Amino acid sequence: MKKNEDQVIASLCFCNNGSINIHRIDEENGQVIFSINNTAPAKRKLYFNSKGVFFNFGSRFYLHEFLRM
Repeated sequence: MKKNEDQVIASLCFCNNGSINIHRIDEENGQVIFSINNTAPAKRKLYFNSKGVFFNFGSRFYLHEFLRM
């Protein structure tokens, strides 16, 4: 991962000691690069529906639910 991708741009707390951190949104390829707490980043495909843009990781995580840093 490049140095500027280490930075967290948005976060969603899903329990008292866990959060999903978005590092980058790749609009060109329709992917999001994220990590849970301080684990290695992963890529997931972005999907669209009437509620908004989301990615799947066990359940749907909508981008509008994340807090921008």
